[in-house]
Parts: sequence; structure tokens; C-alpha cells
Amino acid sequence: MSKLNLTIFWILVAAVSSIIEINTLTFFAIWFGVAAIVSLILNLLDVGFTVQIVVFIITSLSLILSSEFLLKKKLKLIGYQYKTNIDSIVGKIGLVTKDVKDLSYDGEVLVEGRYWSALSEDGSVIEKGKKVVVTRVQGVKLIVKEANRD
Repeated sequence: MSKLNLTIFWILVAAVSSIIEINTLTFFAIWFGVAAIVSLILNLLDVGFTVQIVVFIITSLSLILSSEFLLKKKLKLIGYQYKTNIDSIVGKIGLVTKDVKDLSYDGEVLVEGRYWSALSEDGSVIEKGKKVVVTRVQGVKLIVKEANRD
């Protein structure tokens, strides 16, 4: 490849990576853009294409791994607890679609567009059509209480 073609190639890799990062906000694609800029500089210094590719790969992997490590360390220091989709459902309001009874009987609730098996937190019967609050998740079942109860 000619120097001009490689220059355009690395600029495109950096631009596409930046666009992907802006649209996904994953803090992942940006590192490919940074590595492409490093390889672009090497190209402008007339370093061979093979070296540019090797530096691109090593730089990308190094930045991805180190940023993940540093981010996890920082989040742990400030006490951040990552919530998975199932954890984030706690506190949400749902609608009972099948009577929720005691801990030995599975009812059903609709929360954020999904149907879940549900159990009553205090063993009381919560009838179909009532609103409930998710208090915790136990395995694949939601533990709920009536929304107007404290």
C-alpha cells in the first residue's frame, strides 16, 4: 500500500472507531481509534506496514485491558455496585397477572414488559390486577409486595 492509502486507512479506522464509540458508549471502540492514530503517526514516519499493524494490535489490546482494570479498580474504590438487568428490577412497579399467594404458590407479574414468576413477600394474597413493588429477586422469581402497603 502507498503511504497516502495507509494514511487514509488509519484515519478511517480512527473515525469509524470514534463513531462507534459515540453511538454505543461502551468505552471499548475508542481504544481502536487511539491505536489507529498511533499507527497513523508511524505511517507518517515511514515505518513499515507490518510494524504498524503489530503496534495497532498491541496498543489496542493494552489500552482495552488496562482501562478495564483501572475502571474496575476505581469503581470498587468508590463503592459502585454494578447492577445486572435482574438486579435493576428491584423497586420497580408491576401488575399482577395471576394471583400471587404465599411462598409455596407462584403467581405472575408483568414488570417492564416482561412476565415473571412472583411470590408474596409476607405470604399475603395479592389478587390479579393489583399493582406491586418488587422488593428482591430470589433465583428467577420476584418477591413482591402490594404497591400501597409499607
